[in-house]
Amino acid sequence: MLSHEERLAALERTMLPRVEFINAMNKFTLQQAQDASNTSHELTMLLGMVDSQNKDIRTIKEDASTIKETLNGHTSTLSEHTSMLYGHTFTLNSHTSMLNEHTTLLNEHTALLNSHTSMLNEHTTLLNRHTALLNGHTSTLNEHTALLKEQTSLLIQILARLPEKL
Repeated sequence: MLSHEERLAALERTMLPRVEFINAMNKFTLQQAQDASNTSHELTMLLGMVDSQNKDIRTIKEDASTIKETLNGHTSTLSEHTSMLYGHTFTLNSHTSMLNEHTTLLNEHTALLNSHTSMLNEHTTLLNRHTALLNGHTSTLNEHTALLKEQTSLLIQILARLPEKL
């Protein structure tokens, strides 16, 4: 049998690995507790982010709904404006057609006016020639009238003296 000191030494030898094991387990448990605390903290932060993202998603959905309503309104307005534009285009095409007809008529009248202007120019030239001839004849007539007056005056004088001599 072992002495008390030997048993105590044997007990200490067997206890040392157990104490080290318990210390290691305590250390492991503390690490797990720390990891669990960190995980809990990270989960709490993650839940906060998820909650914030849920709020953001709700806001985005509301904004998308508002945008969709606004877009539908704009689409309706655009359709109305397109219809009005088609109406205005029809009117513009009608006016353009009428303007083309008036332009054709104006071109015809311009051609006729040019023809009449040309004829009037020819007649004016002819009238100017006749006026020049008439001026020449008038000048000759005036000369002849002056001569006739002179001769008439002489004839009157001769006739006036004739009864005196007879």
